[in-house]
Amino acid sequence: MTSEGLTATSTASWLQALMLDTTRRLSSTNYHGQLASMPPASIQREIATELAQTNYLLVQLYKLNLMHATTSAAQLAEAVEHNYQPTFAMPSPNLSN
Repeated sequence: MTSEGLTATSTASWLQALMLDTTRRLSSTNYHGQLASMPPASIQREIATELAQTNYLLVQLYKLNLMHATTSAAQLAEAVEHNYQPTFAMPSPNLSN
């Protein structure tokens, strides 16, 4: 964390951990050099880690979108109930006369 200009902490959120790991992977030429010299099994583990992180982020995005859709649906239902004008029974003509 200190190499990124952040203060070291004993606890971090998942988002902070993913951001630090992503920054380390993308901006470090040392990491890219190590990746180039890794055996195929290690590269496959790195790919699996990247895919797991992607899946985690996609699940979090899904949950966020689900909460947003639920909130929007509740707001829409409230607006419809507020603006709803009940219908009145209109007299119908009597054709028997």
